[in-house]
Amino acid sequence: MNKRDSVKRDALKRDTLDPSAELMRSVTGAIDQLQITPQMQQNIIRQVRGKERRSSYKVRRLVTVAAVSILTLGIVGIPVGAYVLSLVNERMEQVPEEELDAIVQAIDDQEAEADAFSREYSETERDRMIELQESYLAGTFPEGVLLQVADESEAVSSDFYFVQSSADFHLPDRELTDEELLQIIDFDAKRTFALKERYETEFADEVLAQEEMEEADEATIISAEGIGEAEAIELAKAWLASILSIDATGLEITSFPIVYDDMSKSFYSISFITEGSRNYQSLFIDAMTGDLEYIQDRQDALYDDPQMPIADLADNVQTAYEAAELFLKERMGLDQEYEAVYYNYRDDEGTVLFNYLWVIFVEADGSAHMVACSLIDGQFAEYTAIENYDEYLETLDDNVRPDILENIAENITKIK
Repeated sequence: MNKRDSVKRDALKRDTLDPSAELMRSVTGAIDQLQITPQMQQNIIRQVRGKERRSSYKVRRLVTVAAVSILTLGIVGIPVGAYVLSLVNERMEQVPEEELDAIVQAIDDQEAEADAFSREYSETERDRMIELQESYLAGTFPEGVLLQVADESEAVSSDFYFVQSSADFHLPDRELTDEELLQIIDFDAKRTFALKERYETEFADEVLAQEEMEEADEATIISAEGIGEAEAIELAKAWLASILSIDATGLEITSFPIVYDDMSKSFYSISFITEGSRNYQSLFIDAMTGDLEYIQDRQDALYDDPQMPIADLADNVQTAYEAAELFLKERMGLDQEYEAVYYNYRDDEGTVLFNYLWVIFVEADGSAHMVACSLIDGQFAEYTAIENYDEYLETLDDNVRPDILENIAENITKIK
């Protein structure tokens, strides 16, 4: 292992087995895991080196259904993984084919790219929505169905309905009832299920080919004396407990290998998801060494806080910087002086995307550690191990879209 290894295996085992380690309550995630930040996309590009054929079926399948299944007011829909649960699956299987076909056709004809709402959910509605999603997964379903109209010109007597052409949820001025919230959850679940069914039917050959490719990639890794997917998952669980104090017990796990054509790089992408909230964690595990290359922690606060105006950035840099430095010291065991420290942010129409500051700690040998933390409260979001910082910048230059690259280049600032 070289100097850039984020945490030594001995330290990881020691932390994981420490009976006094405080484990966070099981976190939950859902299909919202697919709202990958631009930084995450850049990391994937850096890892894959432009090899589009390595895009996982599991990710692409979920991205397809996620396009319409995420409620844009911050309440996540029922995750695709929920359909393996007998009660939900049984309900979905009972939906008439003509109804599923009509759902897909309505989505195809839809003019809007995402759902809209006539008003925001109240705080109590948000809380009840999350509780009712859990009840839905346990078998509590609505008595009726959400009223749908083709367009706004269609006359309706109800104050609660969905406009198909504009994908607009018309919500009443009063508080939504549990029945109405369940109807929204059920409607969203049916859309997700319908798109999942269509994708797996229309792209059955591609699904099979991708699964075979993943099996071949794992075999290639093992033949090169790397680790198998099962071992990578166990290591990811240990990293999760050691770094984030999260117990993976009960979390849904998705994973797949990625191998460069020339075998210069290989790793496993592993995500932990549970139904009922918007929290999720994603990790990249080096397939040859088992070292952690990337970890991402997404919590509800990401979606609830308004994005900070860039004009306020300078007053809050220290908060994120100190949090990032503390993360490296306390969670990664990296307490040292650095050759240079930079920070970066994404400009989202005059605001800071996700309120995140990416702080880059460069060592004397050129390796680096990139940590993303919130500018508001310092909450940890991402860690990336960078083997060579200069090469990393060149990789961005080669693979990142020009508009994103310009944004990154303009916003890299040296702290010290």
